Amino acid sequence: MKKSVFVKMIFLLATISQSCVAPVNSLFDNASMLEKRASKIQGNVSHYRGAGKDVEKKWIDEGSNTNIGLAYTYGLSNKVNLAARYEFLNGRTYEDNSFGAYESYKNIGHYLSVSAKIRIKDKKMAVLIPVEFYLLSAGDESITTQTASPQFIYTYEIISSKLDVTIAPKIVIPLSEAFTENDYIPFTGLNIGLGLSKNLSKYSLRPELGILFNPQSISGFNYNFGFGFTAKL
Repeated sequence: MKKSVFVKMIFLLATISQSCVAPVNSLFDNASMLEKRASKIQGNVSHYRGAGKDVEKKWIDEGSNTNIGLAYTYGLSNKVNLAARYEFLNGRTYEDNSFGAYESYKNIGHYLSVSAKIRIKDKKMAVLIPVEFYLLSAGDESITTQTASPQFIYTYEIISSKLDVTIAPKIVIPLSEAFTENDYIPFTGLNIGLGLSKNLSKYSLRPELGILFNPQSISGFNYNFGFGFTAKL
């Protein structure tokens, strides 16, 4: 499989008629900040799907990958938090019957990000600025690529210390030459999640939905859903 085809299969979100590995598009967090020198851990599982019209104009909704992730956040100050995050992207098998020769590729990926969360308004608004690294493979082909995904986080506390809702729009900015065929056009995304706990400042369960579009294609998109758990150390 040529790398140009591989890159399209992985990242151009209009290509929803084939199995692919969708970019990471989950947050599992809110706008609250850790105080200085405090820390927390996060675990999550999420499922990604591609939806849209195929080349025959038929509607398709297919699973692409299921992710398992871990993250660690440290309070540099009560206005700036730093985080490192890893996710394993377990994709489906892609089958290629081109030219009468059958080949099978298992799509998998590794995702690593380092980020800074900056407070705008205490417990209500923040900005997350991650730099993200992907190592992707399908069969004997592999590629690395990078993105930056600034995200605005707004949180509304429904029940004090027990229930909140977070809405977080984002853009995904390509940093790698692997995206030249997309002309470096940023993807656009949105996360909507809940925080459930007896004390949100100590731990929380976070169900979440997300969606990610390629602005160059209106016929297809990725969406994701999952659960995260965070606990202050």
